[in-house]
Amino acid sequence: MARNPCDLRLLLLAAAAAFIYIQVRLFAAQSHYADRLAEAEKSENQCTSQLKSMIDQVSMQQEKIVALEEMKIRQDEEHAQLKILIQDLEKRSVQNLLNKNVVAVAAVVIMACNRPDYLQRTVESILKYGSRLNHLQKSEKTVYS
Repeated sequence: MARNPCDLRLLLLAAAAAFIYIQVRLFAAQSHYADRLAEAEKSENQCTSQLKSMIDQVSMQQEKIVALEEMKIRQDEEHAQLKILIQDLEKRSVQNLLNKNVVAVAAVVIMACNRPDYLQRTVESILKYGSRLNHLQKSEKTVYS
């Protein structure tokens, strides 16, 4: 049957050594691919994090753009109101000059500002002091008459 039990043992020992060698190589390959997979997963997480950060930045920039567009619309409306107000005041002053034959004494410069109450306060001040100026002119006329 068996020629020599020693040959069979050597054959089994060689097979066991080959099996162990193959197992060690498989474990090394598996460890190598597990490390590569972990690195790929880490890179993917980093890319995902950067992508979320960029999306947040784009979102913030879009919010700023919308806010600036709204501010521009508001300023355009204020500009239109100021233009209408100036035209109205010019018409009134021309009519007053023609009606009263009075020479203008002062000029008013209106500056646009980002503060929303500034326009209203300026207009109220112009109307307030403009009416005082008219009263002063009337009182001077009565004194000199």
